[in-house]
Amino acid sequence: LNDVLKGREHKKGWRRFLPFKTKTAAATQTAEETVSTADFVKNINRKQTLILDEATLEKCVMADCCHPIPGDDVVGCITADDTLEIHLRSCPNAVRHKTRYGNNLVACRWDTHKSRLFDVAIRLRGVDAQGVLHAIADVLQRLSRFTVKRITLDTNDGIFEGQMIISVFDTADVTTVCNELMQIEHVTEAVRV
Repeated sequence: LNDVLKGREHKKGWRRFLPFKTKTAAATQTAEETVSTADFVKNINRKQTLILDEATLEKCVMADCCHPIPGDDVVGCITADDTLEIHLRSCPNAVRHKTRYGNNLVACRWDTHKSRLFDVAIRLRGVDAQGVLHAIADVLQRLSRFTVKRITLDTNDGIFEGQMIISVFDTADVTTVCNELMQIEHVTEAVRV
């Protein structure tokens, strides 16, 4: 038995029963990704425009406050923990970041070529009438290249309000969907939120 245990590190006490105490390949890979992301952020030339392509987007974080998508006017904000957050230029958090940490901003430009889907929320309003939901479903069925994640519609006093979340490639797709929805007779508003 001693010969078998010589090659293994012997754990003493109760820690030997914890399966998650040993480093796994997944934990090592996550640590390497964190290091490579931090190196990526440190090596960004802040005086040049950063091109947001597929490889760069893997190392960035899309801001949850404004949900930028390709085609939007965006800016990169380097956070305290060395991550690059992509915000809309008009986002209040980006404006606040600009006033406090102006040196940590990076000009960005999209270059994704419709290779990645982004979730977008669209607000719908209009007059409630028979067949409105059917008309909305028909429009979405015609635009089948977009994935619908969720639709919620509420009606009150003859007016309906709702929100839909769809996956699109860029702002041109959002404009297409909104224009198609506005062609429905009883829809008065279809805008990105």
